[in-house]
Amino acid sequence: MKKTLTLGILSLAIHLAGPAANAQTTLEYPGGPHSGISSSEVQSLKGWSQNAMADITRLLNEIQPMLDASDVKRKLSLGMENIAQNSDTKAADLLLRQAVYAGLTVNRLIEQESVRRGMENTPQGTVDQQVRILKHSLEMAKEYYKSDFAYINGILSKKDTSYVNPKFVEFGVRFSQFLIKMSDGVLDASASYGMIRWSLGILESYLSRDSRNIVYASTIKHLHDELKQYPNIVTGQPAPEDIDCIKYVRELKRLAQETYREIDQTTKEVKAGT
Repeated sequence: MKKTLTLGILSLAIHLAGPAANAQTTLEYPGGPHSGISSSEVQSLKGWSQNAMADITRLLNEIQPMLDASDVKRKLSLGMENIAQNSDTKAADLLLRQAVYAGLTVNRLIEQESVRRGMENTPQGTVDQQVRILKHSLEMAKEYYKSDFAYINGILSKKDTSYVNPKFVEFGVRFSQFLIKMSDGVLDASASYGMIRWSLGILESYLSRDSRNIVYASTIKHLHDELKQYPNIVTGQPAPEDIDCIKYVRELKRLAQETYREIDQTTKEVKAGT
């Protein structure tokens, strides 16, 4: 039976591909209107990121003594939902926020499939897998907080006029690699497929939003054209049958490896030429 997975605004918020920024006068943000962002708004984003970082650190400390995986998953999910809900849409350029949303989106994908199949049929270890994904998302958020902070300060000091987060490609590659690795532990075929398909979709988005996207143009087009063949169940498209999901997982993993090689080669060439 075909099935539809709809995650609403949360799943859409992470998969945004907004217009390129005008480097001279405005900071455009993915999914936002064609308007600038004032220095006071950038300062507000800086304050939000500092508060989000404090929330993340506190959340990770609070789960340290917890032993029950279900309790940990519930604690992390609620805490990350609060962080996401308190964020401004103009924070979409911040990788800290992207990491939080990515973790929540994948967690909900797995959760939805568990509910659909029935908890009695949910593979053992699914909750542990969700916990690992949520924790890894927060660890990545903490790591990229430093580059986000440098990015914001560069805008405020006007020393950096690119107005595009310089870590988009690196983040996209690392997170998609992590999700593909984690998908091996998700025995539900459609959830595993959904994780890989979605992760490659956001990688395409990050490549497109990078300030050097012209050098990745061939890779972006190839990835986009290939992904059109595979429904993105995170955004509500009908999922394939399980037997097709297994086949598509193998194909998407090959596409991922090909894409990583191209990105790595192009990035090395760009660095060599600077």
